[in-house]
Order: sequence, then structure tokens, then C-alpha cells
Amino acid sequence: MQPHQTCCIAQASQQTHIMVALRLFGEGLLALAICWGLAHAALHKQDSWRALWWVTIMITLPGVGLLFYLLFGLEGSSKPSHLNRAVLSLPDAPQHDTHPSRPSSVWDLTGVIAAVPDVPGNMVEPLCDGDQAYPAMLHAIEQATASITLMTYIFGHDVVGLAFARALQRACSRGVAIRVLIDGVGERYSWPSMVGTLQRLGITVRRYPGLRPVLLSGFNRRNHRKLLIIDGQIAFSGGLNIRAQHVHALVGDRVHHDTHFRITGPVVTHLQAIFAEDWFFATGEDLQGAQWHAHTPQQVGKSCCRTLATGPQVQEKLKMLLLAAVTQAQRRLWIQTPYFLPDQSLLDQLALAICRGVDVRILIPGNNNLPFVHWASLAQARHVLDVGCQLLLGAGSFNHSKLFLADDHYAIIGSMNWDARSLRLNGELIIECLDANLNARLGNLWLHNAHRALPLSGEVIRAWPVVAQVRNALARLFMPIL
Repeated sequence: MQPHQTCCIAQASQQTHIMVALRLFGEGLLALAICWGLAHAALHKQDSWRALWWVTIMITLPGVGLLFYLLFGLEGSSKPSHLNRAVLSLPDAPQHDTHPSRPSSVWDLTGVIAAVPDVPGNMVEPLCDGDQAYPAMLHAIEQATASITLMTYIFGHDVVGLAFARALQRACSRGVAIRVLIDGVGERYSWPSMVGTLQRLGITVRRYPGLRPVLLSGFNRRNHRKLLIIDGQIAFSGGLNIRAQHVHALVGDRVHHDTHFRITGPVVTHLQAIFAEDWFFATGEDLQGAQWHAHTPQQVGKSCCRTLATGPQVQEKLKMLLLAAVTQAQRRLWIQTPYFLPDQSLLDQLALAICRGVDVRILIPGNNNLPFVHWASLAQARHVLDVGCQLLLGAGSFNHSKLFLADDHYAIIGSMNWDARSLRLNGELIIECLDANLNARLGNLWLHNAHRALPLSGEVIRAWPVVAQVRNALARLFMPIL
């Protein structure tokens, strides 16, 4: 054998040994990472079924399952949260009795859960779709003289988003201080991103979570809140993002319906404090001074309100509040939500409410913008009907509205959905309202949205094609991360 052939064989053998060593090293690292993922799921998932779901995925699909867990399974820090800290530290915030001996109503019991101040003297005005909400919001921006704070999940780069951008630019040229916070995941719903456009117009805009890492748990730490505040005096909040799809005049019958609210009164001070807390988390800038926090608005209406900001650091608090409201309801529970995936504890309490004679009606859209979530909701429908709830599929185009009405006085409005992401993961903003007139108006709105809705029944579900039923059932298996 020639010397050069011997040398080539030796080099090939050495390369083989290196490749084997690298492969073993990579497999070892993967095994250690999977062990970490299994331990993390077992230690940090409060729901044993959710933990088992993730463990099964990581064992069944090594590598892919771990990546899936890193993207969708991490839920943020378990350290005590600073959410609502600013609200509780407001000078006029009354001390809330967190341990009343006998909570006597929905409002009393949810107040124990929320542990934030009650704020009387507010006016809450419903605005339907972008056709009503956007002109009111743009008019308020044009009237701003001191400050504008805006946070949204989606800020579309379309005719509506650009109209807001130009209005903000004009306000900036008048000397109005502006801060805009856009969620880093929701930003991707539109291309190109509005962040660059706003920056080129001279508007101070940041992504959430901003300075915090976007990888891993940051992917799940989404800010789903929608809030616009003008001069610390007028607020707009609810479920409406900023995009052309919500305007019937622009997209016709393909419109995505939604409900937003114009809010005035002392509670606006609390909403501004929540924005300031989110802005500080994302940027490190502390919004202080009269420019941002004007004198407390005067009492202008009859709604007593409570604000609650929830997120991954306040796990289960929103779910506990819903459970409290359901357990205390005596006459009716009317719910509208685009995504309805309640867990067994919520279903059990809805069943007990029905046993007490409560009128429980749940309205979900017949057409949905997230097919996979819609399939899972339809699979869950059988269990909802089994406990005696009335479940209705809305007619027409997708409806993104979020309404919760208990009895004749209590309502919850805001950004919350009835799914695992809202109840455990997303940063959500809800406003509890105690007001019989508002409750009646929202009841009429619920009935309007339910017009021509299809009541679901066991017979209707059994009539669905077997393929569709199996598809829905498989989608429901992913409830822990939907």
C-alpha cells in the first residue's frame, strides 16, 4: 500500500471518529435538555394533566417536542408580580378589605379576588365595530393637548393603521407627548411592521416585552391589552385591535365584528397607571408628572368600576375571578367570546349555576379567524351542553366581541377570552362594571349579536360528518396551549 493511501485512510478514520464524537456530544446535550424540559414541566405546571401532556410530547417527539415546549410551554416568571402595583399606590386608592366575612354578591366576591380599589362615578359607552370606535378614537387623538398613551396587540399597516399614524404625527407636531406600545408577537400580524413607520414619523414606539428577552418565555409573554388614553381623561378599551378588517365600510360582509368602549371618569387614572406599569416593564422609562397623570377626572356617570391587569406572573387570578362571578350569579350568565375553551372547573361551576336556576347562555362565532381553535371549541361543545348550558353559534362573519353579564348589574369588559392563553398566559386587561343601565345596554347588544344564531344540541353535533368530529376532537387535545 502506497504511503499516500495509508495517509488518506488515516485521515478518513480520524474524520469518522470526530463525526461520531460530535454526534454523541450532540445527542448528550439533547438528552440533558430533554431531561431539563421534563423536570421543568413536572415542577412548574400546576395542572397535572397539562404537565402530563407536555411530558408526553417531549418523550414522543424528542427534540421537536422540546422546541415546542420552549416556544409554547414556558409561562413566565413565578416571582411575585408588580401588575396593578401602580393602581394600588395611587394617592386616592382606598384600602380594600381583602377578607370580608360574608361576600354577599358577585361584586363583593370578585372584589376579594381582584384586591384593587372600587372606583365610582364613571361613564362606560359601548362602541360597535371599527365603524363606531375608530372615528371616536381618532377624534379624541385630534383633541389631545398634553399626552397620548396607546397600547395594542395588533397595529395593522393598512388604511386604518396609517390613519392612526397620521393622527398621532399631527398630535406630536402640536407638542403632545406620545407613547405607543405594540406587542412583539401581534406586530407580526401585519407586514411591514408599523413600528418602523411610526418611528419614521417621529413617534415614540416600543415593542413589548421590549428590553426583556423575546425568546423562550418571551414568546408566550404577550401583551393582549388594548388601551388608548387621551390627556389622562378619556380612555378607550375593549377587544378591538387597530386594523381595517374591523370596518364594514372598507371590507363589507367580511368585517370582523367587535365591541370597544369609551370610558370617562376617575377610573381612567387607574387605566393610565396600568399603561405606565407596562411601559416601564418594556422600556425602563417611568412615566411621572402631570403631563401623564392629570388631576383625577371628575365623576361623570353611575358606573362603579374596577380594573385588573393579569398575566403570566399572576397565574389563575383571572380564572378565579370568573369562578367567583359564576358562583355568585343568581339570575343570569350571558357570555360572548370568540374562543371558548373552559377547563373542567369552569364547566363544573356553570353546571352548578344551572342547578341554581341561573339562565346560562354562551355565544360563540359560527365563523372563526383561527380554524384550529374553532375546531377545539366545537369539540368542547358536547361537554358544555352536557352540563346544561345553552350554546349558540353566531351567524354571519367572525365576531371578536367579549362580553360577560351576571344578573342585572354586573359586567366584565376588556380583552379577555375564555381560553387557556387568556386565563394563564397573556397580559390581559379587564374592567369590572357595576351598573344596571350599562348591564341592560350590553344585554341588548348580546341579544343583537345572537340574532339568527344557531342553538347547538346533541342532535346537531351527532349530525356532523364523522371526519369533522374526529378533526375537532384531535384539535381539542391541544387545549393546554391554545
